[in-house]
Amino acid sequence: AGAFKAAITGKKVLGARQQGKYFWLEMSSPPHPLMHFGMTGWMKFSNDDSAYYKPTKADEDTWPPKYWKFVLETEGKGDEKCQAAFVDSRRLARIRLVDVPAEEMRKTTPLKENGPDPVIDKDVLTFDWLSDKMKSKRVPVKALLLDQANISGVGNWVADEVLYQARIHPEQYSNTLGEEQLKRLHDSLVSVCTTAVETRAESSQFPDTWLMKHR
Repeated sequence: AGAFKAAITGKKVLGARQQGKYFWLEMSSPPHPLMHFGMTGWMKFSNDDSAYYKPTKADEDTWPPKYWKFVLETEGKGDEKCQAAFVDSRRLARIRLVDVPAEEMRKTTPLKENGPDPVIDKDVLTFDWLSDKMKSKRVPVKALLLDQANISGVGNWVADEVLYQARIHPEQYSNTLGEEQLKRLHDSLVSVCTTAVETRAESSQFPDTWLMKHR
């Protein structure tokens, strides 16, 4: 906690970046805080209701929020003043400081060990790339999709949705997929992940043809 406070105090937040299940704050100088939400982690803001999971008890709607790990306070007066809290009730979330230039973050552990992101790396995760990846391994296709070393950001429900839309059984071995199956898989992977991000994973906005709407 002491190292985190010393590294962040007085810095400016220049941006927020994401790769798969990781996100980080780009600071005015290194180190940059890299975070992984785990199952229940979240960023809460004192001036904005950003929480996807709404509190079920009145005492949970307090500030600073329960289970906070750090709280960042910005300079400002009145309504301009904002606090941002990283919270996690199950203690599965992770925070680390990465001491490299901002442009080197994705080339540094742990991000460099993760595969391309279907939303931000469309130029990398092409049909040919995915086809080669599938043919290079003999594992159930769902297991391959869930492995972050292969593709960043695909979790359990996303993998189910991708395979449902592609009409592929989750236990079919990856190296047995035909050309048409691979084409459907690539289209579905990019479409599902992009739609989920654009709707901020608000399931009420998902298409009615999605499996998620009927589970």
